[in-house]
Amino acid sequence: MKFSVLTLFPEIIALYARTSIVGRAQSAGIISVDSVDFRTFSADPNRKVDDSPYGGGSGMVLACQPVVDAWASLQPMAAKSKTIVLTPTGIPLTHNLAKAFSEDYQQLVLLCGHYEGFDQRIFELIPDVLPVSLGDFVLTGGELAALSVIDAVTRLLPGAVQKFSSVEADSFYNTLLDHPHYTRPANFRGHEVPAVLRSGDHQKIAAWRKEQALAITRHYRPDLLNQSNRSASIVHTETGVSEKDSQESSQNNPAHSPDFDAAQLGIHPFVTRQTPESHHAHFNGSWDALLALTKKYWKNRVPSPNNPLVFLVPLPEAACEQFFTATVSLEQIKPALDQGTLKLVAAYKTRTSPQNNTNNTTKSENSSKKEEAPCLQVFATPAADLKRPHSDESRSTDTKQPVPQKQKASRVDIVLYHHDILAADNDAPEPKIADFYIISVNASPSQSPEPMNPMTMARNQLHLPGGTKPKTPYSSEEYARAVYFWSQHVKFHPAQ
Repeated sequence: MKFSVLTLFPEIIALYARTSIVGRAQSAGIISVDSVDFRTFSADPNRKVDDSPYGGGSGMVLACQPVVDAWASLQPMAAKSKTIVLTPTGIPLTHNLAKAFSEDYQQLVLLCGHYEGFDQRIFELIPDVLPVSLGDFVLTGGELAALSVIDAVTRLLPGAVQKFSSVEADSFYNTLLDHPHYTRPANFRGHEVPAVLRSGDHQKIAAWRKEQALAITRHYRPDLLNQSNRSASIVHTETGVSEKDSQESSQNNPAHSPDFDAAQLGIHPFVTRQTPESHHAHFNGSWDALLALTKKYWKNRVPSPNNPLVFLVPLPEAACEQFFTATVSLEQIKPALDQGTLKLVAAYKTRTSPQNNTNNTTKSENSSKKEEAPCLQVFATPAADLKRPHSDESRSTDTKQPVPQKQKASRVDIVLYHHDILAADNDAPEPKIADFYIISVNASPSQSPEPMNPMTMARNQLHLPGGTKPKTPYSSEEYARAVYFWSQHVKFHPAQ
């Protein structure tokens, strides 16, 4: 494969092309990387390559003459060649596009933009140009984007990477993001490598990795699972990749580990706190009915991105009829708050959870979460005194607002924990009656999932008791979204 880069900064290309996998591929004769400086072909005495834009405006535009002549200097090109312009207005660079380049061409000519971009006539004078972009952002020049194309394509060429199996395991190769990786030591400052990776059971390790890849993809890039693969269709149009290749790629999505298909499911006492009288979402049916519903849709389970032994079972909308959410927006309940039929109550308390019992289907006495520090909790609850506050006397003739109630849920996810997770905290029911236990029901008034409570996120991030022990830290954006959501919403408690 020959890469020809047309650029104002050939030294950038030359430096990177000598390093790592790209450099070794060059030394082995698998690829060649050459740079051509636009300025060399400028007809201007001062080697000027840009000029001000017609119609006015800020910035400078790369002129036709030096760019077109620099491109013409590469003739004759390889029989199978493609000219690519790196520009924010191009199609996204994806794995499928890089794969098509590696399989279908012998030479890629990469035009690196700069300033405000190219004179549009360049696209008319250079035949069959393909605009390509790294994403929805702007770089100072196209050099970094060109190097990204070179690197992504080179990795896919035979012999460039010593063990091609490592390339096949990369993110996007089978449309999924990559699974987590660990190395020695097995325990670093209290953070352990998952036991399955140390088990020596290659079948279970492969299943775990597939589950994790799917979970991470669902969490960070659900579009990769839902889209019909826009990039693949573009590649088919532009470079001739077959539709069959695209279909085979999508069929390689690992959905579930066969190890868990026949898992025994049970009810954990902790979920039995979610009753109609509580400030939690609840199921308006028996615990046995909840268990039966979970088993029915167990095949749809989604592994948590934070823990390989935690699963969410999303229910179809038609199955959400008997589920109610306790989450209400402050905007929604403001009229009731103003009229005094509803009040906000703040309590400094420790969460409570039912103690374990052997049948796991009835609610038992509450006990405080082990070692969990109390925190401030805010609820909306019906006011004991339904008289209007003094500040509202001027509206004494207004119609009294009805007291809000829990709403029917539009989205429901049933959360299940593996027995081993619960056993680590001495929360596993004894004797063991199931592999996975329903630990909670997440119900949302909209199709969007509710963000985690910021206090739970803080416990997780700081490794404090009472968290859910995720395997990955939260980004500042995730935390900010959670804080913002819960500053606009509150849990409704029918009888606080």
